[in-house]
Amino acid sequence: MRLCLALLACLCALIAPAAVGAGTPVRGIVVSDAWMRATPPGASVAAGYLVIANGTSREDELLAVSTPAAARIEMHSSSVKDGIMRMRMLTSVRVAPRATVRFEPGGLHLMFIELRAPLVAGATVPVTLRFRRAGAVPVRLEVRALSGG
Repeated sequence: MRLCLALLACLCALIAPAAVGAGTPVRGIVVSDAWMRATPPGASVAAGYLVIANGTSREDELLAVSTPAAARIEMHSSSVKDGIMRMRMLTSVRVAPRATVRFEPGGLHLMFIELRAPLVAGATVPVTLRFRRAGAVPVRLEVRALSGG
């Protein structure tokens, strides 16, 4: 199991482009507080969270998200209606000029589907955000302890 995780980590490092650090702008987009929780053995899905700031005077739009750590990533919004939590898949997320969009527990989030290996606390997961204007923005999500946020 540890060998599989080590191989996945090496593969991710080779495939993923250089990661954007917190506060580093890419064509006006700044991504910060990118994280997700560790997963128990056998889990096939996980949620990811981050903050996107658009430092430009023009609207941008997050169109897609990808990673070598899962078969696919979907953007979802969660809401409570009539006491029932509902989750809806989104095809894009708009980021207004000079505005911030938060992907956080209970709201917008990234759903990692068909994980290729368990997520271990202390690791990072490479992700590429694809924006209409800014293009590809590489990010690394910190994997935090299952009990932590």
